[in-house]
Amino acid sequence: MRDVSQAHSEAIILRHVLAGLALETKLMRLQRQLQAKNWETQPRAPAGQPNGGEWVPAPINAQWASFQEDRPGGPSPQDPPPLTESTTLEDGTRVLSIRIRAGRKPFDEQHTVTAPDGESRVFETIGETQTVRDGKTGEVLSRTTFSPTGLVAEPIVQQAFAPALPLIAAPIIATFELGLQLLTYLSAREDGYGTVLGLTAQEYKLGDDPQMSMPMWIGRLSQAQLDDACPRAGEVQAIVDEVTARMTAQGGYANATQLGTKIHVEIARIINEKHDPNFVAELILADRDQNGSYILLGSKRADVFERPRIDTVCIYDPKTGQKGWTPKQAVDSIKAAKREFVDAVRFIMIQVRPKKWPN
Repeated sequence: MRDVSQAHSEAIILRHVLAGLALETKLMRLQRQLQAKNWETQPRAPAGQPNGGEWVPAPINAQWASFQEDRPGGPSPQDPPPLTESTTLEDGTRVLSIRIRAGRKPFDEQHTVTAPDGESRVFETIGETQTVRDGKTGEVLSRTTFSPTGLVAEPIVQQAFAPALPLIAAPIIATFELGLQLLTYLSAREDGYGTVLGLTAQEYKLGDDPQMSMPMWIGRLSQAQLDDACPRAGEVQAIVDEVTARMTAQGGYANATQLGTKIHVEIARIINEKHDPNFVAELILADRDQNGSYILLGSKRADVFERPRIDTVCIYDPKTGQKGWTPKQAVDSIKAAKREFVDAVRFIMIQVRPKKWPN
């Protein structure tokens, strides 16, 4: 008879393998959905109007226009006014942010992200728990609590007349896309250090096709939380800062793309010369088309992978420009992390920008 501890270890390994297979299947499905997405079917303003032909964003439901309406008893005159900010990203995505400084509150931060096609999500965070709502209906899509050792999908109280059905692929894809936009926006702010996007495959189960679940959390961690979740985040930031300053001072580049390439190559070299199996960089030659050919020859980026725990990978994306992960790039980064660390079922994605660009 096998030793009980050996059987337990084998069961753990088998569970990781099954989770990994399920994750790979979900990622492949997600990538196909993203590639097949036809933006030409989205609504446009009719010809003859001043904005004729442009994407028409749907208005955000009025119940999300004012956070104070959700407070029990209404707003207090003693409460200080919230900090609000509205930003339109390069692709037309709009981000409306509200941060509460004190007083009674249903959340600490609320970010409403609206795509050019009108699809929107509301990300509400209080403490370490984040609720994601549909921006049009206010329906709660997910509620997730972040911890250094993983993401916990919290139960959602459904209305009596609403069937408790798992999310299907389309809402998951929209939340994923808009979550990446929120990650880029928050990471680019002056106080953006420590902003992460967490995903977990913990809830994936074989045989649940076509339904998906993807517990997700986007927000800024304190230094202590970031160190607990991804202990080498500070080291990656220091490498990005040093390499950016050195490569810029050396010159020898014709444009920002070439500078970015030099920076990414050097970051990958420094990390891989450490010969640490739990801290590696993968140099990626631009994007590939459906035939596997490179689209932009000579353009490189480096994904840095840290495995702080057997089932967790921190994915660092050193940024030398303003653009963030595209959905396809994010999926490719997760798949690359899975190739490197087959037992991983949780991923913490971090965009690392130089703290100071040299003059």
